[in-house]
Amino acid sequence: MIEYTTISAHYSNNTKEYTFLCPVSLAEQIAVKDIVLVKSGGGLGIVRVDAIHEKSQATGPYNYRWAFQRVDTLLISELEKAQADKQTDEAASVNAALEKRGVPSPEKFQVPSVAKL
Repeated sequence: MIEYTTISAHYSNNTKEYTFLCPVSLAEQIAVKDIVLVKSGGGLGIVRVDAIHEKSQATGPYNYRWAFQRVDTLLISELEKAQADKQTDEAASVNAALEKRGVPSPEKFQVPSVAKL
């Protein structure tokens, strides 16, 4: 049997709070403002946690949906940093190779603006 509690959370485009069932194992790993995946009426959804309840607030004849996984936003930051570092390293390598050959560094490519018709 799965032990569960509830969380209050809201979707990014809405300030209205919703209550979701949440396994205790997940509730112990999340914090307010974390982003979690939920099963919603339309499939899967992404919500921001507003509160984690010590005891389940699931009362009444409602069809509560489940919060089931934390979104690792730290991983997104690490991936973006790795991408930026790689681009910086590649640019430095190109500039070093050009400098070694006595070629001046190319100016940044600029996309010309397009006039509206």
